Amino acid sequence: MQAISLHKSWTERLEEPRSPWHVPVISSEGLRLEPMHVEHAPALAWQYRDPAIAAKTLLPPMADFQTAEHWVRHRLNHRLVVPYVLLHREHGLVGSTEMTVSGEEAFLCVWIGADWQGRGLGRRMVAMACEHAFRCGAETVLTAAFDDNIASLRTLRGYGFSDMTIRAEAP
Repeated sequence: MQAISLHKSWTERLEEPRSPWHVPVISSEGLRLEPMHVEHAPALAWQYRDPAIAAKTLLPPMADFQTAEHWVRHRLNHRLVVPYVLLHREHGLVGSTEMTVSGEEAFLCVWIGADWQGRGLGRRMVAMACEHAFRCGAETVLTAAFDDNIASLRTLRGYGFSDMTIRAEAP
């Protein structure tokens, strides 16, 4: 019954009309950026379980799938935010990204799940998200990372982001 329910939900989501921002992005490497849905909440909570992810992203803690589901619903109701999950064809959900879109500018947020960090998936997700943003009409993509978040800085610089002279204070 669960498989039938999931299939029905996926089919309905694929058939509903969407803006270019709300379509799946598929790579040739078995990765897929899929628009986030409440059905992703359990896997999202599991991959988000490392407290360092919340600390480095300033996202709220998600101790269980109910909290994650509430957070997903909140993100989906924000009209300027386009949230995605990164799915691996064999391993399922491995991370999340979202774009906050304002006119021709987009602000990128990314995180890779606790089980998948250090495997190059962040760089691939950043590339997929940015290329999708440019296809959707964004002319500028901005992002941010704390100075002590070496892995994120390496990922972002590796894709081509450059440092700005201004700095945000850590909370």
